[in-house]
Amino acid sequence: MESYKGYKNIFLEYYITISCNLNCIACSTFSPLIKGKREFVSLDYIKEDFSKMYKISENGKRIWELALMGGEPLMHPDLVNIIKYFGELGIRLRLVTNGILIPSMKDEFFQALKDYKVNLKVSKYKVVKYEKIFQKLIDNDIKWVTYNLNGDFGHQYLHNEKVGVTDCRYRGNMYILRDGKVYTCSETAFFDVFDEKFKGEHNLKLTEDDYVDLNDVESMDELMEKRKVVPPLCEYCDGSNKKSTKWDISTGSIDEWLVK
Repeated sequence: MESYKGYKNIFLEYYITISCNLNCIACSTFSPLIKGKREFVSLDYIKEDFSKMYKISENGKRIWELALMGGEPLMHPDLVNIIKYFGELGIRLRLVTNGILIPSMKDEFFQALKDYKVNLKVSKYKVVKYEKIFQKLIDNDIKWVTYNLNGDFGHQYLHNEKVGVTDCRYRGNMYILRDGKVYTCSETAFFDVFDEKFKGEHNLKLTEDDYVDLNDVESMDELMEKRKVVPPLCEYCDGSNKKSTKWDISTGSIDEWLVK
């Protein structure tokens, strides 16, 4: 079964960290499973990792927008220089944040947002008070949009056995770059975090067919063609039919993600 909608240009996500200052149930990057760790992708590595994508995307012209993601990207100590790097390449940027650190960010951060016309998206959680956060943005003349996460979260979307659901909104135009490979969703891209934590408690595995290695393609059209193949791991997921739960604090239990 094929569920795919190709577009001329792509929406690309790049996760500069999966460390986070929140602890959300059923996090799609499994951030609660590395709680206490501070792991950040260095700018030098980002440059190396992005080089092939930049080339096959015709020097970034076929990237509609690149979203800097986490975890919580504002935790990254070199965030301003990361913004400058992509901005100088002429890449249209989005920054997705829970906003908690905005009141403590330095002037150079806000200036970079303005200089490179970064689309700021603030995810709203019920445990965060946003008055000071939004006031800081107003004071620095920053425009933003909000994404309301006060309510439902994805929950228990993986299964030990195939469910055969390949219809998913991420199958369309979502490209996630990690370590020179392109994944369909963050759950697949960071499956190794889940697997390391719960090895022996599930029947799932990530294979070479679950991603596209950029070393195996020479053009965006070739990458898009390879993306038409449904990754095997997708057949163990509920896709667009994911169950949901109210936002809560993660306990790090496997049943937040897996239906046994």
